[in-house]
Amino acid sequence: MIGTVGYLAPEQARGEVADHRADIFALGTVLYEMVTGRRAFPGTSPAELLSAVLRDEPPPPSDSDPRIPKALDLIVLHCLEKNPDERFQSARDLAFHLDSLGLGGSVTQRGLELPAASPRRRRRQAMAALLALALVGSVFEIGRRVGRRTGASASVPVMFQQLTDVPGEERSAQLGPSGSAFVFVSEASGNPDIYLQRVGGRNANNLTPDSPAADTAPAFSPDGERIAFRSERGGGGIFVMGSTGESVKRLSDFGFDPAWSPDGSRIVFSDGDGQNPWSRVTTSAQLWVVPASGGEIRPLTKQGDAVQPSWSPHGRRIAYWGLRSGSGQRDLWTVPADAATGATPVAITEDAAVDWNPVWSPDGGRLYFASERGGAMNLWRVAIDEASGRPRGEPQPVTTPSRISGSISLSHDGRHLMFVSWDRRSSIQRLGLDPRAGKVSETPRPAFRGSRVIYTQELSPDGEWIAFTTLGVREDLFVVRFDGTGYRQLTDDTFRDRGPRWSPDGGRIAFYSDRSGRYEVWVVRPDGSGLEQLTRTTGPSRWLPVWSPDGKRIATTDGVKTWIEDLTQPREGREAEPLPVLEGGHALLPRSWSPDGSTLAGDLDFYVSRNSVTLLYSFASRTYRALPEGRGTPEWLSDGRRLLVAQQDRIVLLDTRTGRASALVPTPAEGLSLSRDDRWLTYIEPYTEADVWMATLKR
Repeated sequence: MIGTVGYLAPEQARGEVADHRADIFALGTVLYEMVTGRRAFPGTSPAELLSAVLRDEPPPPSDSDPRIPKALDLIVLHCLEKNPDERFQSARDLAFHLDSLGLGGSVTQRGLELPAASPRRRRRQAMAALLALALVGSVFEIGRRVGRRTGASASVPVMFQQLTDVPGEERSAQLGPSGSAFVFVSEASGNPDIYLQRVGGRNANNLTPDSPAADTAPAFSPDGERIAFRSERGGGGIFVMGSTGESVKRLSDFGFDPAWSPDGSRIVFSDGDGQNPWSRVTTSAQLWVVPASGGEIRPLTKQGDAVQPSWSPHGRRIAYWGLRSGSGQRDLWTVPADAATGATPVAITEDAAVDWNPVWSPDGGRLYFASERGGAMNLWRVAIDEASGRPRGEPQPVTTPSRISGSISLSHDGRHLMFVSWDRRSSIQRLGLDPRAGKVSETPRPAFRGSRVIYTQELSPDGEWIAFTTLGVREDLFVVRFDGTGYRQLTDDTFRDRGPRWSPDGGRIAFYSDRSGRYEVWVVRPDGSGLEQLTRTTGPSRWLPVWSPDGKRIATTDGVKTWIEDLTQPREGREAEPLPVLEGGHALLPRSWSPDGSTLAGDLDFYVSRNSVTLLYSFASRTYRALPEGRGTPEWLSDGRRLLVAQQDRIVLLDTRTGRASALVPTPAEGLSLSRDDRWLTYIEPYTEADVWMATLKR
């Protein structure tokens, strides 16, 4: 380990092999110090400094001075990601971000105005400014030379403007055709509603205040007079309304992510939700077309997976993203807009990167999309032939000052590009319970937090260990002790490992992974040894494993059916038994097996409805029972009667006999897990901030 303690990257501090991205981290610490006047990772001894580098998250620079641009916060903290895959991947990318800021008080201004200061402070500020300018210049020159040597595609030069900055999420944004107004989704009213706001304005008008149901995925018509959207009202479907919220009309009783034809006469949509590229694992969604005035709904595709469509500006083709059959690979395609059902799609991308959210440029010559191919989820574009739908070159980055970018739209003149910038973090919380009283015995406190987004977690049966997986560029499996010590990585590769579940004896961890080419269930020992494939299917992927209490069976789903596999049978020739299909052809998502083995608890597929319903399946009667008060992800208590349910903004205790629910903890929670004695509960506490930004493309 060679370097100055406090400026070392985490991988260097752990003694691992490091590459040029460690220099990006070091540069980030210097930038942080220059901007704030203090170290990103303080400490009084080498040991304290190393511990800070490995564990601590520095506060945003703007916490020290609110006049520091939020965009600069994102750039500096992006340099300081613990995981090298999630930092800027080159000095050139960092230089572009810094250069686009102009060291301004806002993203588009050229000077940070400071109040009068003492001569000594002015000298320090002047020196910091000179150092910053020199640093930007040197980093930009290094990046320019690296780009010239490697032949990297040039980033599209842009200027940025942040349009929303209120706490919470403003998502699913779309710019109006004229570029003067935009719509987005917010839960400021208590449930997801669609808001309209003027570009440069501060007041957002709620267009859907009359409905308590979730209203999402707004899309302007080409003339800007109407808005198509997804709503959960009346069981869910595709609706249209006037651009100020009037005259709401249903077009279909199913569907997600509507997009207009260029003449405004038709709307294309998917029967699967494409708003979250990481959580999608089913591969059966198709595209449908409906007249914008209402009428017959006809299928457009009948093979593969197709979500989040975008109609080309001359009406010839429709772009979309989806999962390749039997795998977790997310790619882009186009298909003829007026061809017979089942026309062969044309692949735009075909690689391991997560690609989603395709949007056509107004001239039809480029396809913009979101991708993690540069190391973090950002914006890209690829030249395309609209007539054939085939790409005409390699993708180019359209780099934004954002940790995660998506939800793209463009103005009709092609000069303005709107996107949503996400900051996603999470921690594993531990909570003490009094199981008899059904009350909290100890307030929540962190069991583990890190720089990566934690996707799924489970507490071991003895309550000593927590297994968890991460979300993003790398999706690996980890374990950590209940007290936060003993952190250990069990998988370290490019495959997507998800949903860890401890075997009843604690000797193995089941999880689902695409390491075989499709999602299957695998097992590994808690020390990382004994990696083994548990399920082998020829049909759709299998995911969400749940052990039976005796460890002899395992439940999974493929999104269409729920399956029970007898692990006592020889693996070769072993066949899983399907559970009865729910009304409407939907599958139970298995979550928790009752302690006596008689009942499987789960919920309805999220992609069917966002209003999740808690369900119980009885093995004896082979019937389902809905628990309307559940509305979330369930976990059995050891008495076999009560369930803990993670709802949107709270954890509730649900009595399965009476159907009554009582609030336990008022907190957003994901992935509940209980110790065997019911005295400890762990869950994921997510934090997400999402804001709407607009980029002006320089021509």
